[in-house]
Amino acid sequence: MLRGKFIAWLVVISAASSLVWGLPLEALPDQTSPAQDQAERPSGDARIGFTTTPDVNPESVVMVPPRYPPIAKALRIQGRVVLEVTVGQDGRVSDVRPQSGSPVLVEAAKAAVKQWRYEPGLRLPAGFTVAFEFQLEDEDEERAKLERSGAGHSPELMVGFTKYSAEYPMEAQREGVEGQVLLEVTADAEGAVVDVRVLKSDNALLTEAALQVAHQPFPPEDRRAFHWKPGSNTMVVDFQLDEPRRLTADSPVPAVGYLTSAPPGSLILHSEFADYPDDAKNDHVQGRVEVELTLDVNGNVAGAAVLRGSEPLRDAALKAARRWRFSPPPQTPATVTVTYDFRIIN
Repeated sequence: MLRGKFIAWLVVISAASSLVWGLPLEALPDQTSPAQDQAERPSGDARIGFTTTPDVNPESVVMVPPRYPPIAKALRIQGRVVLEVTVGQDGRVSDVRPQSGSPVLVEAAKAAVKQWRYEPGLRLPAGFTVAFEFQLEDEDEERAKLERSGAGHSPELMVGFTKYSAEYPMEAQREGVEGQVLLEVTADAEGAVVDVRVLKSDNALLTEAALQVAHQPFPPEDRRAFHWKPGSNTMVVDFQLDEPRRLTADSPVPAVGYLTSAPPGSLILHSEFADYPDDAKNDHVQGRVEVELTLDVNGNVAGAAVLRGSEPLRDAALKAARRWRFSPPPQTPATVTVTYDFRIIN
């Protein structure tokens, strides 16, 4: 089974694609309960509503609303978070257990709930469930245009493993081998895999393991988040020896890169956030930087040049853009354009 063996890794790819680095972003099964208490807290350009379903109903004294993490706003992460909460005899929250939700939003919700206080009394200790709805209110048409420009250039599924995963071949680990395998997965009308073909592999030591992953059926709880469409699909299996950088609610907000021009059929195998330069952020310098990349026969970046953008942001965008990887282009030389959107999120 795929579930439980992977490590969640947040990567931005097109809205039409799905990411499973261990688990989808909605990493735990969704749960719903009839609401007993409900409230809503605005958060600037976002809104956080919540409902609680108590086993008993202690009188609340302090209910601190969650803060919408800036990193979640920047990456357009929204959705439901469900927590199971236990309140001790003293009226303080003694335990918070996540049941569902994006890890970044779960962290923000837990931080708020741990500050809740209740009037001590005969009805304590008590347990209840709270469901938060994190919702971004602005559609951001400009960003939507950037996302649409890269539509059709992402694989249907990206799956990743680190050296701690059982799926990572031991021989590859001993040899220090890491890299990616690009696969074409053919599914029948029910979404079952009937054939898998290797389109590109960085190393033969990784190929067989990637094929085995592609042939594994998804357990029912994961099929709710992703399923193969009938016919041809593309899949990237990524093997990395080191742990990826994890995003938390307090992570610095990076600039997101978007593929804004590419030859037909090109697929993004790896994209990279750009670190926001401190000097530029302190001076409130915002804007977009366009970078043109020249690809070699393997889809790796052979050359990069900034086409336009503010000077304080250019080096950061150029450094990140050079780390993108693509499927082998149909012909070379091939060029693509990546646009980084630097914006300060309150």
